[in-house]
Amino acid sequence: MRIRSFLLFVALFSIIGASAQRVVIDKTGLWINNLKITKHTSPEALATALDESGERYDLANTIYSFKNKGILAYYKPGTERLTQITIELIPQEFDFSCDQVFAGDCLILGNKVDAETTLRDMRKIKGIRFLPNPVYQYEAMVGSLKLYVYALDKTNELEDISITIR
Repeated sequence: MRIRSFLLFVALFSIIGASAQRVVIDKTGLWINNLKITKHTSPEALATALDESGERYDLANTIYSFKNKGILAYYKPGTERLTQITIELIPQEFDFSCDQVFAGDCLILGNKVDAETTLRDMRKIKGIRFLPNPVYQYEAMVGSLKLYVYALDKTNELEDISITIR
């Protein structure tokens, strides 16, 4: 009986821990678990905020994949200049893709955004400006942050959101 209780506790803790991540995009910028994200945010600071070491991939960009959090961080090669954060809302199939999709809270200007959110829902958020762009990839501005919103072609449900860091 104690083992079953322990396993139940571990399972509940894992679920709570996975959903404890919080990404906030507002007029003051991008925040991940109370860490203000800027171009100077180091991979180590991001790993501390996410409580997970990122797996490094040296490609056209240096990519840190936080496999269990559903977050990718892109750095300019040879530097520690953060250029983009991506929140994966559905599974992707790249070598650097996360093993888990983002399961925490993502708030854009106070509105919850997740895999069930559609492009139409995103367009209703007050304070977000959409810019013209090719089909199924949309650009939006929140303050000085540029968001790239990728939607599935048939359902218009969000695939992922990338935030450009300036």
